[in-house]
Amino acid sequence: MDSREMALHTIAISGLNKNAGKTVALNYLVRQAGDQQIVAMTSIGYDGERFDRLYHHSKPLIDVFPGMLVATAAQILKASCLDKRIIAATGLYTPLGEVYIAEILQPGKIELVGPATLQGLLTLKKMLVNQADLFLVDGAFDRWTQIDAQLADAVVLAIGGKESLEQLLAEFRFQYQLWQIPLVPEPMREMATHIINKSQWGIMKGDQSTITLKEVLQGDYRDDFVVGQGAITATLLQQLMRHTKGLIVRGLINLFLTPQLWQAVQKSSYPIYVLDKAVLQTIVINPTKAGIYAIPIEELGRQISQIALDIPVLDVVSGLKFKNGGCAHANEN
Repeated sequence: MDSREMALHTIAISGLNKNAGKTVALNYLVRQAGDQQIVAMTSIGYDGERFDRLYHHSKPLIDVFPGMLVATAAQILKASCLDKRIIAATGLYTPLGEVYIAEILQPGKIELVGPATLQGLLTLKKMLVNQADLFLVDGAFDRWTQIDAQLADAVVLAIGGKESLEQLLAEFRFQYQLWQIPLVPEPMREMATHIINKSQWGIMKGDQSTITLKEVLQGDYRDDFVVGQGAITATLLQQLMRHTKGLIVRGLINLFLTPQLWQAVQKSSYPIYVLDKAVLQTIVINPTKAGIYAIPIEELGRQISQIALDIPVLDVVSGLKFKNGGCAHANEN
């Protein structure tokens, strides 16, 4: 195995909501990487566009430098004035054409249009293992696909784009609670992995039996954990809670829950586990909405860092950082 294949590190950028500051976070990661690493970038879906497609205000483009690799759609590369060298066609297609991997030859800015599915991103990552040291995957509005542990080692979460601090904190508190869903206990891991690699659904019994979802919902498995890797909606989870002892899913991206149902789950003590999840590495906060200063930055930073204890919270524009409710300039210890 090539030594770089073990070293390729993937960071996914996720946004709590629309206009959360994902592109600003991505540009920050690019600057942090410097010239000591070969950086590759793509996006799930369309990001880095000049104008927001919902709100029509201008958006920051994505910074690129010589030696970086970008995986983006053919029409984007054709329209870009940047000097670049096409390295490979990926066989992955978007509405703007096939995704190509290109080496950037001059400083500038670019748009990213990448694969729209987890499988597409995994295929792209496999193509980059011998080409790059760091793989950055930008997210899209209301998508968690890129944070899946099959793809990402770590996640940078962008928070912002709201005028109400209370609403922003409520949304983050809910998502952060989901992030705290524990990994499958070790005694159960091997059996759960076997089931999930073999079938969409299974019951944790001695024979590691696979089963259909219909059979789960028509039976009585209140002494058994169910293992599934499909979409767990609020309605489905309510049914599973009546028929099974607990739930194991492949990852956080399988869960589509509401805050109200999550509260009910916690009160019922119904156990939910995930087989794997990426590390929430850093939180980047954005106190503005469409360029309007909406929320006091220090208040936002302190409140977020009180919820997400021990996780660095940064405003990369002002240089402020927060941790455990405290605030300091980014160049201070």
